[in-house]
Amino acid sequence: MSTGPSGSILPSTLPAAPKITSRGGLISIYELLKPVSISEVVLFILLLTSIYVLTALIFYNEIQLKINTSSQCYLAKKAVTSTGAFTAIAQNGTGNSLYRVSYDMPSKSYSVDCACRSGDVTNTYPNIDVYNLETRQTMRIPQKICKCDKQYYVPGYDSIYFSGYPGVTRFMNSASTIGNAADVQTQADTSFFDAALNPKQYYNTY
Repeated sequence: MSTGPSGSILPSTLPAAPKITSRGGLISIYELLKPVSISEVVLFILLLTSIYVLTALIFYNEIQLKINTSSQCYLAKKAVTSTGAFTAIAQNGTGNSLYRVSYDMPSKSYSVDCACRSGDVTNTYPNIDVYNLETRQTMRIPQKICKCDKQYYVPGYDSIYFSGYPGVTRFMNSASTIGNAADVQTQADTSFFDAALNPKQYYNTY
């Protein structure tokens, strides 16, 4: 110990500054400033690249999913390869089902079936327009006779309405407004069938 001018006691030596070491959770300055090895740089770059590629793939898949599910060409292809039938149901003014027109794209066939409740009362449905998937021509069936539980339709008095798959109902509605059977071939809206049978040519996007 030594005394100062005023008689205060001065320490003979100053306490040493604490060393920052890696012990006790502290990192030494040397460890922070030491050179990074090549292998560590390579691993860091690989990690960043992997994160970037993974993010890009997720983003790409999301975009493709949105494009595919909303693409007209995709929907047309799906219609061709689908195993289900595309159907339109004819109904009277009170919503009772009269007959059903179904199209099977893979087999290129169609069917017209009775949709009313079965019984002993004869119901005659005239002028049913269908699209022949093999010949790609519109046809008009003169009449369809069904045996129902009661009279659901009177020709010339009751109206017929269509519901079901939009492309088929659009065709049925457009064809039913054409009086001359010969004009159905050229005037009916067959866009759904054109797109489903030949999407590349119809949309011209390939």
